[in-house]
Parts: sequence; C-alpha cells; structure tokens
Amino acid sequence: MSLWEEFKVILRFHFFRVHSFFWVLKEYVCCPSFARIDITLFLYYSFSNPYRLCRDFWEGMCVHSMPYGETPLRTWSKICQEMEVKKKDTILDLGSGRGRLLFWSLSRLGCQVVGVEMVPHFVHRSRCLVEFFGLSDGASFLLGDLCSAPFGQATAVYFYASLSDEDLLCDLAIWLSSLSHRPLIVTVGQKLSDYIPSFLIEKEIEGEFGWGKTSIYFQRYRDNSLTLSNTTP
Repeated sequence: MSLWEEFKVILRFHFFRVHSFFWVLKEYVCCPSFARIDITLFLYYSFSNPYRLCRDFWEGMCVHSMPYGETPLRTWSKICQEMEVKKKDTILDLGSGRGRLLFWSLSRLGCQVVGVEMVPHFVHRSRCLVEFFGLSDGASFLLGDLCSAPFGQATAVYFYASLSDEDLLCDLAIWLSSLSHRPLIVTVGQKLSDYIPSFLIEKEIEGEFGWGKTSIYFQRYRDNSLTLSNTTP
C-alpha cells in the first residue's frame, strides 16, 4: 500500500469517527434516556479498554482469542430500520460486548433486548447498568456461549460474523436451523447459506464500519420439507 493510499485510509477512518460522533450527539438530543445510559457507559469504560478486557479474558482462558469489535450505532440504526423493529420484538445479540447496541434499541425503539456474552466483565457491567437505570423489564444480559443463548425468545438475532471463524459460524447455522420458530437472522460479513443452503437471504445491504464497508445479510431458515408439502397437490 502506497503512502497516499495509507493516508486515504487514515483520513477516511477519522472522518467516519467524526461523523459518528455528531450522529450520536443527535441521538442524545432525540432520546435523553439513551444519553444518560451511554454517557454512563462511556465513563464506566474510561479506564478499562474493552478491547484489552476481551484480549485478557481469552489469554487467561489459554484458548484461541476472539477479537473484540463493535458495530457503530449509526450502522446499527440502519440495520434496525431494515429489520423493521417494533416494540413487540425481542432482539438477541450474540456477543453483545458492552451492550451499547441493545441499550440504544431499548431506549430508542422500545423493544425487548437480550445480550449473550462470554466475557464476564462485560456481562457484569451491563447488568449493573440495567439495575441502576431500572431496565430489568426490557433488558437482560446473560453469561454464556451460543449453546446457552435463549433463541426461543428472539424475533431477531444479530451476530457480528466478520470476526468469527468458520467452525463457529457452522455451529451457529446448525443451532438456528433447529429452532421451532423462524426468527430473522442478521449477520455481518458472512451469510449462513454458505453453511446450510436452506437459509434464505431476504435482504442484503452495505454497512459502514470504522475499518471499511461490508455486506450485511438478513436471512431466515426455510424448511424445505414444509415448502414441498405446501406445493404438492
């Protein structure tokens, strides 16, 4: 990569951060309840970097580490708009991290939210915020992995798949294909139909992240046997 190309990447990254900053300020004005939560969340992590917390956890487990990444709120807002989230919906975030996306969804959209996370620090702090702001009726954060996720509650499932390996994505596809109901599943950078063809992509959009742009897939599992039975005369 040439110096000019490196400069353009750096410039784009900083422009993205500035744009995102002012977008969040606008959200603060539109939704003061979210502003209170988000500012508290910022202060909570001022002296403990979430990227380092995540890295230290995986190093302590002596297993292959999962890099930490966050979906920008501006991009998440676009995703929720495409999902057509309503108050009756329940969003399940697999790998909720600090819980910022879910706190925004609860405050701004009024839906139910559930976060599943393997890093204890994140879950503990998210639960503290839920208790402090009295959000227990709408938000819950669980310590666990994919196997312990309460998929049965979800009308929409979100997974930041860009940072995951193929084995994890394959496991996720298998778990989701076994559900008795058919929630909308949103994945970033990877589509589940690569692992189980019965996942039907209903929509694909381009999402913007600090590191660049990538595809975001909206998909739902399609039961082939049910489809065949419905079309058979």
